[in-house]
Amino acid sequence: MDADVLDSVEDVEAVDSAESFPSLPADELVITTKGEVPHFQPLGKTILTLGREADNDISLGSKAISRHHARLEKRDDQWYVTDLGSTNGTFLAKEQLATNVEYPWQSGHPLQFGPFTLQWQSPRDLTNGQTLVLMPDEYEVAADVIETSVDDMLDVSLVDPLLSVQLGDSAEIKLAILNQATLDKQLTVAIIGIPDHWFELPPYAIKIIPNTPRTIKIKLNIPQSTLVTAGEYAYEVVLRDKENKAYLTRLIGKIVVAPAYDFSLRLVQDTAPNNAALKLQVKNLGNIASTYRFQTEAADKLMMGGKQWTTALASGLSIDAEFRVSAAKRPFFGSAQKHPFTLIVEDEAGTSKRVDSQIEITPHISLWKGLLALIVFTLLLITLALLLR
Repeated sequence: MDADVLDSVEDVEAVDSAESFPSLPADELVITTKGEVPHFQPLGKTILTLGREADNDISLGSKAISRHHARLEKRDDQWYVTDLGSTNGTFLAKEQLATNVEYPWQSGHPLQFGPFTLQWQSPRDLTNGQTLVLMPDEYEVAADVIETSVDDMLDVSLVDPLLSVQLGDSAEIKLAILNQATLDKQLTVAIIGIPDHWFELPPYAIKIIPNTPRTIKIKLNIPQSTLVTAGEYAYEVVLRDKENKAYLTRLIGKIVVAPAYDFSLRLVQDTAPNNAALKLQVKNLGNIASTYRFQTEAADKLMMGGKQWTTALASGLSIDAEFRVSAAKRPFFGSAQKHPFTLIVEDEAGTSKRVDSQIEITPHISLWKGLLALIVFTLLLITLALLLR
């Protein structure tokens, strides 16, 4: 066993996955409300109704729930949900369902009934070590609730309930556990509230010996992605008994992702003709919205359109800023000349980046046209002189 996951191999009972996560008799429903302990309920029937009345298969006690709110039906290992004409609606992944229309309900997708959020998981998911995940904007934790336990003999706490990280960082969620009972306890761990690709759960059931303090370490890897926006992410650690799946305790913590400012610049043209519109693409590569200030530097012989302005970009978005460059004074005669200039972009963190380019300024009469005109004029003079003899 990797020492980064658990303190020692003594913490883990090395059994196969079928023993660590025994098959459930049915799919399992997880019902969550704000600030309350999640409720786990087996889905023992293939057709169930949900509503406020007691005659429903699943009774949800809230005035926001209609008497007979919705129906769940399972066919070919797939669950379907139908809103039965509820007053306040049924929402699947934040989209309101049409009345009396059946919709497929995928495992792990949040289903909203008033204050209740429902998800389902199959025995196959549990055997593979998968857990339900509710994104931060879909799952809220009461700020005053830090720890709730239904097992008085199990003392569990988060070593660092508030973790500060940056994009691409690795960290650890540490659980301090003391089994005060006389018998060993074997636990499984689930995390709710943050994406499952952020963390690595122990692959086996965790064996906790009586009166021996242990620390469980869950590896945390924050992706280097603009999708991980800066801010606070509340998460919940749920411990359950391996044998009977009984809920034991919940721990609530927060991960604070620090803002990261970064952006890229790309100029479409390397060289542009006089008075041409240049497009400079600016992309926000950070995880927080930022305001960008545009400036230009040019030789004395150039005029720049759009000397300085600002624009705001959300994380991951880009914009094409347009500049127009022209000669302050275009020469009447001569050859084409190239003049350099610089475009500068600065974000609100004070980081600036530069792009160098140049424009080609052509005279009103180019050198070869002037020479050609001179040759033609000379030939005309010679011809005229010959005719006047």
